Amino acid sequence: MGLLAKSLNTDAIITTSDDSLVHQDSDKLCNPSESLEPSKLVFAADGKANLGSIKGYAFLDERHFILSTSLGALILGALPSLPSASPAPVENCNGGSAHDTGEITWQVIDILDALKHYSLVVSVPQMGIALVAGANRIIYSYKYGSGKVNHLTSVDKKISGLFAQYLIADRFILLVTCVSCPVARLSRIHCENTRAQVENEYKLRLLSDFVPTSMLCLQSRGLLVLGARSGAMAVYDLSESQPGHNEAKVAVACFRRAHGEDAITIITNLFQPLTDTPSLGQYLLTAARDGRYSIYLLTAIRSPAGVMENVCLKTVHASSPPFGPHIEGAYIDFDSHELVLYGFRGKDFVVWNESNYSEILTVECGGKHRSWAYSPRNGGCGGGGSLVWTKASSLNIFSAPRASHMVVRHGGHGREIKALAIHQRDGRRLSEKTQLLATGAEDTSIRVFELRDDKFKCIGLFKKHTTGVQQLQWSECGNFLFSCGGSEEFYVWRVHDVPVLKIGVIQEAVCPPQSQLPDVRITNFQVSSIHQLGLNNSNSSHRFLVYSYLSSDNSGQFQMLYQGTYASSCLTQVYQTTVRDKLSLFTAGTDGFIAYWGLDEILTSASSSGKESSLTLPSRGRSPSSATWRCRFRVHQSTVKSMTVVTLIDHSLLIVTGGDDNAVSITRVCFVRDEQELVPAHSTIRVSNAHASAVTATAVLRSPSFMMSQYSGRVHLRFATASNDQRVKLWKVSVDMNRSDVGGLEIRREATMRTSVADASSLGLIEESSGLWKLVVCGIGIDVLSMSDK
Repeated sequence: MGLLAKSLNTDAIITTSDDSLVHQDSDKLCNPSESLEPSKLVFAADGKANLGSIKGYAFLDERHFILSTSLGALILGALPSLPSASPAPVENCNGGSAHDTGEITWQVIDILDALKHYSLVVSVPQMGIALVAGANRIIYSYKYGSGKVNHLTSVDKKISGLFAQYLIADRFILLVTCVSCPVARLSRIHCENTRAQVENEYKLRLLSDFVPTSMLCLQSRGLLVLGARSGAMAVYDLSESQPGHNEAKVAVACFRRAHGEDAITIITNLFQPLTDTPSLGQYLLTAARDGRYSIYLLTAIRSPAGVMENVCLKTVHASSPPFGPHIEGAYIDFDSHELVLYGFRGKDFVVWNESNYSEILTVECGGKHRSWAYSPRNGGCGGGGSLVWTKASSLNIFSAPRASHMVVRHGGHGREIKALAIHQRDGRRLSEKTQLLATGAEDTSIRVFELRDDKFKCIGLFKKHTTGVQQLQWSECGNFLFSCGGSEEFYVWRVHDVPVLKIGVIQEAVCPPQSQLPDVRITNFQVSSIHQLGLNNSNSSHRFLVYSYLSSDNSGQFQMLYQGTYASSCLTQVYQTTVRDKLSLFTAGTDGFIAYWGLDEILTSASSSGKESSLTLPSRGRSPSSATWRCRFRVHQSTVKSMTVVTLIDHSLLIVTGGDDNAVSITRVCFVRDEQELVPAHSTIRVSNAHASAVTATAVLRSPSFMMSQYSGRVHLRFATASNDQRVKLWKVSVDMNRSDVGGLEIRREATMRTSVADASSLGLIEESSGLWKLVVCGIGIDVLSMSDK
């Protein structure tokens, strides 16, 4: 979909490619970036001679930032206060204060010969402290409001990196790395009044080829995590370090290629809203210049003596936002508790809300390779922020109190939805009994929505498919999501509970294609509820495949068990079940037939603990067996578009199908033994012209819909159908359990509802309370219909 804009006086309503509605107010649009030549900047500061080119920036708080120049000058810049805030005092050149006049003000803090030609600047914004290092191996500190620069500490070699992190109250830590030095220095610094002093110093032995680019201290756990230019991560145990100890600490664990071979630019902890015990570990968010960010669960086990014995880093989420490849920072919006990332996309600086997948700010700055600094405004609320950068030897400033737009309603998929899967998840990061709706569409993306108060909130978006998604299915436990599409794409996704984002998703496995040039669609599959999952893939050729899948430690293995060929028609539906301890399959295709396949796998009974049964699989490496269909029966005149199967109380099956012939069919299958084989006996009733067009989706209202009469021996259940005619119909089926012929089946239509969703492709049911249901209709959009089971 294209970009549409409508003028409403000074406002604009914009529809984006994902159907989001965006409101823009011209009175609240951010001012364009302001560019100041160095000579003008210096003159505004003190009117003296040129102080050199700018070498680096660092923000002291939302409004104030410090910059260093090639001639050793340290200059303090003050941005105007927010429009909604009262005027704040801005320090002037003489150390006093001047009220904010709405202009950017400048002050030369000091001029140090040690900072000429080479300087590094970092800051601790929570404390208003800047740390500056020069070629003389001395580190200086400056606290906003003090008016002077103080000597903090010194090292033995030229400083190559400074990394600072706020700890608690009036303390922070500083990591210093030196050129060609295998030992880094970690200092714990206390700031009293306006002067910072070193409390403790530790030495860290760096690994070979390990150049630190990021740092995170987990003070409560006594751990330090470093990220490297090579994409590696190292963990140090600080719990046994003592002040003045001469021996350098070595890493207790190193994880190579955590981000491939790209520099890790961010390591930050995700604060957990729940009070977790230390054994549950700590969630870390990392990002690199490969355009990807990840969330890890770091667990560390200590012996009774306090020695670190086992450190594990488990990936629970990985994603690539639609900007990059340079992700440079992240923070949590204090107001909405949403994750915000920022970095560079080509020549633009981008601030991106990863929780709702929307762009907050975009500033054209020329790209990554320049000196720059960014700080969110309003404590990270409202999308405002300030960016300073150097371009063409000029200082540029962009400051916005808020985002230039407000999202009225977040959109979903850009094209029609083809698949829907619903799971009720009781995760610790979600509200009680949260309904998760996974949808897949022709735009090749999969979205996971949280449904609350009839409102959808997207909490997951992942794009790996290269073609339209055809079907989705949750595992019974909800820890796995399976998806299929064209080009023989079949993916397994592992779902975790994570803070802030609520769910984390990683692609655990990819089913290998069976042809050298995969060009057919996997139109349908079905996953059993056993621990070793049997996957049945029905592709748009005339064959089906049966796999087992074994998952372990964020990886999985597929093993093909069976493959079968069905006549000359394409298969569109598949369902697997167990009949008297034998695995059986039902398939449907474009010829309107349902075929029965009897397989030879034996299902072993569940253990005495009452857990799910597991499938006894053949040894790995064996050749797949061939399967043939035993019998078939016609249910439609042409393609079977949808199929839902219910197991009745006598272990017979009730198959509900919708066809391209506008009909709905109800088939009961009872199994009888013929010599040594199980033979299905079927009876079918067909409702012609059930809809005005093809019936594309069916869904059965399960428990408590089953109602068996004690006297009549009948089972009643309801099911819904959807069609391209934008009608959803509710049906009631009555099954006489004492009869296996057609006379034992009765069907009648109970209700017809209109939906605004065109080209309906799937239906989903959500049970709310006793007798109350919500019917989710997906197609070109999503619609939620309320219904009663009475």
